[in-house]
Amino acid sequence: IYLAWNDTCERVSFPNKLTGGTYNFQGYNIYRIRPNTVYPNKSDTILIKTFDIIDGIRNIRDSVYDKEYQNIVYGVVQNGSDNGIARTIELTKDTVSGAGFVNGSEYKFAVTAYYYDPSGGINSLPKLLTSSLTENIIRVIPQGIAPEAQINYERSDTIRTDQRDLAVM
Repeated sequence: IYLAWNDTCERVSFPNKLTGGTYNFQGYNIYRIRPNTVYPNKSDTILIKTFDIIDGIRNIRDSVYDKEYQNIVYGVVQNGSDNGIARTIELTKDTVSGAGFVNGSEYKFAVTAYYYDPSGGINSLPKLLTSSLTENIIRVIPQGIAPEAQINYERSDTIRTDQRDLAVM
């Protein structure tokens, strides 16, 4: 499965009216959403990859309300990687089952952007702002090559086949 997205989120920033700071684009998170999930929450998603601007900002820490302890805790709210921004990803196996993708089966993914304001904090809006997961769901159904499709191969390309003893030159 090959996912691609545009750079629209990278050209947007949001004002933090309480601090006077600005939320600037920091990176993308790519998620796999568990099957049979209509409105996914955190437990329904699996983070596949994070693409992050190379700027020295990696893990973003912030104060957040912890429902379990009914208290405000300080910790990592976004893991960064400083690996650079990419707008495509190729997936070769299902991150839920670990097996290969099955033709004709539906898979759901989401690409979200996240923004960072270092001046945010406990008495203002948080340091991290994220685009909506549910509004960015991508449904994918892998399919084999259509009958009578013409495919061009170049010298030394690998041709996949289900015949183990087949030799092609």
